[in-house]
Amino acid sequence: MDKTKRRLLSKRRRLIKELPKTYQMLSGLYAIYRQCGKPGCKCQRDYRHGPAWCLHYQKEGKTKIIYIPPQYADKVKGQGEDFKRYKKIGEEICRINRELLKRHLKK
Repeated sequence: MDKTKRRLLSKRRRLIKELPKTYQMLSGLYAIYRQCGKPGCKCQRDYRHGPAWCLHYQKEGKTKIIYIPPQYADKVKGQGEDFKRYKKIGEEICRINRELLKRHLKK
């Protein structure tokens, strides 16, 4: 086994260990800022109320939205960060796998 292949395999093992240990990760989380509609409220000019957190997903071809109550916002934001980290690590693992495949096919 050549040195580069060993380095790639080692890096892949390290990345796999870094994957988030939580299985409660969420994707599709975003913040919204809204106008309340009350006459004279500052949101009618340049201010918006918020953030209010929402989770959107697809079900049977339709976009669904779950509004997150403020008391759960911090926990849900953490789950969203776990998903982002999971996705970033997964993309790096895929890059390593592609490189290993290219090296294998050259033989």
